[in-house]
Amino acid sequence: MTENRVSKVNMLLIAVAFVAAAALLWRLRPVLPPFLYALVLAYLLQPLHQRLLERGVGERAALVLLYAMLALTAAFFLIKIVPLLFRQLLELLQMLPQLLEVLNSYKQQLQNHLGYTLPPPLAEQLQSMLQAATSQFAVSAEEKLLHILSSGRSFLSLLLAPVLSYYILRDRLLLQQQTLQIPPPQQRDELRRLGGEIDHLLRQYIYGYVLIAVIVGLLSTIVLLLLNVRYAPALGLIMGICDLVPYIGPFIGAVPAVAVALGQGSNTALYTALALLLVQQAESMVITPLIMDKRTGLHPVATIFVVLSGAYLFGLAGSVLAVPFCLAASLLIRYIYGRIVGWQPKT
Repeated sequence: MTENRVSKVNMLLIAVAFVAAAALLWRLRPVLPPFLYALVLAYLLQPLHQRLLERGVGERAALVLLYAMLALTAAFFLIKIVPLLFRQLLELLQMLPQLLEVLNSYKQQLQNHLGYTLPPPLAEQLQSMLQAATSQFAVSAEEKLLHILSSGRSFLSLLLAPVLSYYILRDRLLLQQQTLQIPPPQQRDELRRLGGEIDHLLRQYIYGYVLIAVIVGLLSTIVLLLLNVRYAPALGLIMGICDLVPYIGPFIGAVPAVAVALGQGSNTALYTALALLLVQQAESMVITPLIMDKRTGLHPVATIFVVLSGAYLFGLAGSVLAVPFCLAASLLIRYIYGRIVGWQPKT
């Protein structure tokens, strides 16, 4: 058997092993969240850890210093920021039935002004949806939010993630060396190059979009404060989190802000909608081009499909992580396919 044929057989076996591993992980997905959170946290902390090592700090001391900084940052947010946002989110949840009633009244006024009424079946469907949404919040909003935040699985995942990420960072080089021992020696340099390309793409995407989301959240908060919209910090936080979801996230994040502003008057709602639209235009025309030096390579339709699929399978975290996962998987699949058929994809 020639060397070329052996290489193709090896790549085919790797592809089969990759599919089998993906199927196994799919079956084990209920237990994956803490490990996924730990991988993301370790991935985000790795550059800081590397800089500490380059400055002459010892391996163990760098980890201790890094996690001490992380603990202090988390403590500051838990003591100073989280209580304010938590209180405002609770008030927002308690206001939702009133906001729905305001939206319903504006809908009636708009229909009367235009002299147009919806077809009876559609009107009945909208009314039933409105009543269902209102009754859903008849239970204490505080109990609902506390139940979400204190659910056992979520709490365990958040508690385990820093611990697991510590061990991942500590043994990062050892894990890399062990992983590179799996493929044949003649393929290790190429796989190392592929790993570097995936790492560059992921870091560009993750760091870029996180920074963009933070800027959008801050700008949205400032705009809402200037317009005297209630719960501006909480609404700005919602805008920032939703901005992590490409294309559809900014529109979803703007809905609560405009709804709250509508409760303060139609002019406030109009100014709020225009101001948030300007923020989004500034993001797409100025902020994103300055921070992101490349496009993701995914068509907008494909991106929206990936985001919706991630949200359907894994919720909010899935919608946020779906695009970087898809980008990394596409590079890996193209590489494996190219090695099997003897064709090298363009990079």
